[in-house]
Amino acid sequence: MSNVHATISARVDAILADLDRLLRAGAIAAARAVIGAAGPRRTPTPAKPPSAVTTSAQKAKRARASKTTKTTAPSSAKPDDAAMKFLAYVRAHPGERGEIVCKKLRISTNSFRHVLNQWLAAGVLTKRGNKRATRYWAGTTRV
Repeated sequence: MSNVHATISARVDAILADLDRLLRAGAIAAARAVIGAAGPRRTPTPAKPPSAVTTSAQKAKRARASKTTKTTAPSSAKPDDAAMKFLAYVRAHPGERGEIVCKKLRISTNSFRHVLNQWLAAGVLTKRGNKRATRYWAGTTRV
């Protein structure tokens, strides 16, 4: 009885192996028919207009420019109109986010960033939070 069982099991395994081989060959043939004998076709990428192409000389020029333009403001920076508007707004609206203040006053934070940092260090302004969530309050020191 066990000999018959072993024989049947061996024949079933051989049939399954043959079926697996045939299915794989059929799947490969079907894929080749869909793709084509040459393999997958590439769609040509559209060429960039000449103005969009960046040359290595342009990249080098940008790298030099970015290194040379990083300067620090003098330590005796005077508050300009934008900084004074910012301070007046924060006094009138304590706890407002810096992004909202700049949007309402239509000013760029870059125009008075150095003065703002000096005021924070001197105690003219106080802040809580980081990045876009930074909120400002008037400090105890007057300008």
